[in-house]
Amino acid sequence: MNLRLLALLPLLTLAACAATPEQPTTEGLVRTPSSQLDQLLVRPNADLPAYGKVLLDAVPVALSASWDQNAYSRPPMYPPYTDAERLRQDMARLMESDLAEAFRRAGYEPVAFAGPGVLRVSAKVNDLFVAAPERVSPWVTRSATRDAGQAKVLLEARDSVTGQLLARVEHFVLGRKTLSAASASDVSTRMAFDTAFRRFADDCVGAFGAARRTAVSSAR
Repeated sequence: MNLRLLALLPLLTLAACAATPEQPTTEGLVRTPSSQLDQLLVRPNADLPAYGKVLLDAVPVALSASWDQNAYSRPPMYPPYTDAERLRQDMARLMESDLAEAFRRAGYEPVAFAGPGVLRVSAKVNDLFVAAPERVSPWVTRSATRDAGQAKVLLEARDSVTGQLLARVEHFVLGRKTLSAASASDVSTRMAFDTAFRRFADDCVGAFGAARRTAVSSAR
């Protein structure tokens, strides 16, 4: 075999793989490349930019089994929050607020009812883990940690009238991460998740703006 051709075989194989279109999921979605989101799936014929209004559903939050344990030591005597419901409600409000702001900045009109031109967006926060602070006594409100916690976030966009699924996003969210342990409190933990949720919301809205063109190209 020609040595030059042999050297080109890996490149030809990669090119052939790149040219192979993604197979749609059972729901008709196609995986779309994204540098900001872990997984972005879009319906090839979904004209997401054509939607000018958005209907945001309430965000459910599910905690991980070890949500009240510091990751680096024994389980604390006192949980980091008063109870699980308080934590769920607080994180739900953060995500709902950050999503609403991201769509508002992108020019979407918020509405309370389904209708033509209305994009229905449903998000979920799963496996939420809060790393800090660890409570070793009622008087300790700070602890040292490298990150505030983590969660898996799912977002789906549908046509509000037909209910057809247009796009799905799955992403792993990590609260503020530093190279070395830093002081953390309830306030700093909340701020870290607010920043992470805001970035996720902005990335989703940004991806929807170019999703139709990319998805159609990938499906050819």
